Amino acid sequence: MLADGKFRDSGLGRVRGIVSEVTEGDADAQFELGYRYVTGKGVPRDDVKGVYWLEKAAGQAQRLAQCALGICCHLGTGMKRVDEERARALLKMAAEQGVPLAHTYLADLSKSSSSCR
Repeated sequence: MLADGKFRDSGLGRVRGIVSEVTEGDADAQFELGYRYVTGKGVPRDDVKGVYWLEKAAGQAQRLAQCALGICCHLGTGMKRVDEERARALLKMAAEQGVPLAHTYLADLSKSSSSCR
């Protein structure tokens, strides 16, 4: 992913190109592949595979993966159940690393939880 948030190549060629990077443990490549699987960009959509690669990247403190995985936890995407506690923890880590979407999502979660009381 480039600094402007766009992928270097949105096609299948790029997906093939990141496979070796992913298996070598490159957290940015793992995030990109996970994101592509969850969104279906350049590959057939597969939420379980997407979450698998997001987990790998988030485990290496890749901030965008932490944010994406936090959202998946909140929605239950690619998982057996929703995990609000984990979602908040991941989003907090991403927000602390400066991911604007994580800040926004956390604020929305706080609003929705306080309105349910």
